[in-house]
Amino acid sequence: KHVIVIGSLQRSGSTELAQKLAFGHGCTFGYNEFFHRDNSQRQTGQARNHLGNDVFLARRNNTIEALAMAHKKACAEVDSRRAAKGLPACAERCAVVIKLFLDHRVPRAQIARLLGDPNTALIILERNPLRRFCSVQHAKKTNDWATHPSKKHHVTCAKCPEDSPCEAQYTKFESEHRGWYNFLAASARQNSYLYVPFDEWVDPDRSGAIAEAAWSIAQLGPASPTPPAREHVQSTEPHGTS
Repeated sequence: KHVIVIGSLQRSGSTELAQKLAFGHGCTFGYNEFFHRDNSQRQTGQARNHLGNDVFLARRNNTIEALAMAHKKACAEVDSRRAAKGLPACAERCAVVIKLFLDHRVPRAQIARLLGDPNTALIILERNPLRRFCSVQHAKKTNDWATHPSKKHHVTCAKCPEDSPCEAQYTKFESEHRGWYNFLAASARQNSYLYVPFDEWVDPDRSGAIAEAAWSIAQLGPASPTPPAREHVQSTEPHGTS
């Protein structure tokens, strides 16, 4: 597989999962939110540099083609770094890692093309929608978009009172949440995908096995003992996509 797609939503632990998959293997390269709307290097990593401006700006309408080009450039960099360290080339055993969210506004037909492509490995990372709603509301209220928010983050997390503005907001939030995850799973079609519950990913006793399972579904084999230097992948705060 050439592309590992983490299909998720804001405040679901995706930043740490993307960084683990991109930096922990040795034959992977991270583009963070490859399709992010603001097009900055902070959000999309080296995507613009690797694609050129025209292809980069059109990437949402040519998902497979843009990622194929990015894969070629990224894996050439990975192999160059490995050669400098005396390590064997990854060759075809190399993949790029991206996060994919609903608010990236990629056309649904293009997402379906990408997730149904045999060169794509889909990892679906999902958090309980109420807990995610509480996390988003806290972050908006306090501007605490950190990957690990303050300890007070969930103190007031509770279901909204009936007939309140909060309840109406949550009902819409939950509907969008469930609709997105149903769409991701359906779009994989014949491709196998890995479903990762948030609570399992943040469990330190399980996270290592989850990463290995993700690399396995991408057919990359076990992690290299000496991964190359980090590529340009950063947290996406203040947009709160961790």
